[in-house]
Amino acid sequence: MSLEFIKDTANVVLIGPNGVGKSTLALNLAYQAIAGGHTALFTTAGQMLGELAALDSDSALRRRLNRYASPDVLVIDEVGYLSYSNRHADLLFELVSRRYGVTSTVVTTNRPFKGNRSITHTLTRRRRPHRDDRGRRCPKRRMSVDKTA
Repeated sequence: MSLEFIKDTANVVLIGPNGVGKSTLALNLAYQAIAGGHTALFTTAGQMLGELAALDSDSALRRRLNRYASPDVLVIDEVGYLSYSNRHADLLFELVSRRYGVTSTVVTTNRPFKGNRSITHTLTRRRRPHRDDRGRRCPKRRMSVDKTA
């Protein structure tokens, strides 16, 4: 199994009806990431967002957000299965924004992201790393948006 999406810090969004194996595919991606020497964390959206929203202090919230932001692969299962408050949506956006371009996020959902275009855009836009004259990736440089993808 290729783990190029991790090297490219790309996000994976698995969309489909109930019972087609999205969660199993996401778990297998996390398992393969761990087998390949990467770190991974699996959680459901409801569990993660409920936990984040229940934190009282800013320092506790920052620590917990860092916990979810740190793995090489974060799998967020069942996004969109439940209705979320604005607070939950803000927390999800904050987490995805922190991870974007740094680490990979895998999301499973049973419906397209119609309601929040900013989360959709953050999850699905593709970035192309800056390359030098020999085609090698240049570290710590701004990434340009790949408009062809």
